[in-house]
Amino acid sequence: MTAACSAGVTGVFTSSDGMSQGFDVSNTVVAWVDQVDANLVSRETPALKIFLSGLQFAADEDFLGRTGSELADLQLRFATSDAVGFTLTDANRRGEAVTIDLATTPNGATCPQVNGPAIEDFSCLRVAPPELEADTGFDAVRSFGRGATLRLELDAGARQTGQSIQGRVTVTIEAITGDQAAQVLIGQAEGAFSSQLIGERLAERNLALLMGAGP
Repeated sequence: MTAACSAGVTGVFTSSDGMSQGFDVSNTVVAWVDQVDANLVSRETPALKIFLSGLQFAADEDFLGRTGSELADLQLRFATSDAVGFTLTDANRRGEAVTIDLATTPNGATCPQVNGPAIEDFSCLRVAPPELEADTGFDAVRSFGRGATLRLELDAGARQTGQSIQGRVTVTIEAITGDQAAQVLIGQAEGAFSSQLIGERLAERNLALLMGAGP
């Protein structure tokens, strides 16, 4: 039986001169309670990690069961898909409904942070590169505004492995000083998600494999 998950976080970012690019992390949600760090030392306060991707796969599938070519295909599609991730410290104290706003920059951090430090609340955002034709020039490509805010609204409820978690994500991208305001892509993507919290070891190994690391 696979872990049930669903998301509907989508949107379109546009520039003032009419260019646009879609954003979609409405496929797989991977969520888990991170109790052990990269050195296999138990964290003093477990972290809650949530990752939404435009790539579709079963969150609780062990990717070591895939063939090499299947895994290579997943890695390529993962690297070129939209993604949003959250790390929230003190998972044990997050049983009530909560809204958190975190500032970041598009493609400014590795996403997801699989098993790194969990010192403070953290978010990451990756916007997939646009599809290009053989003759596409730089004048046909628009960069994203460098200001981004990720809002995570978590419903009250369970925060333990095997239980369900649900909430809403809003991604807002804006232009900041220094951006060419007439040409950068800005806008908002939003939607709800739900997922079952899966085991830490499986979640971290699968995401590490997707990023090209060893098991």
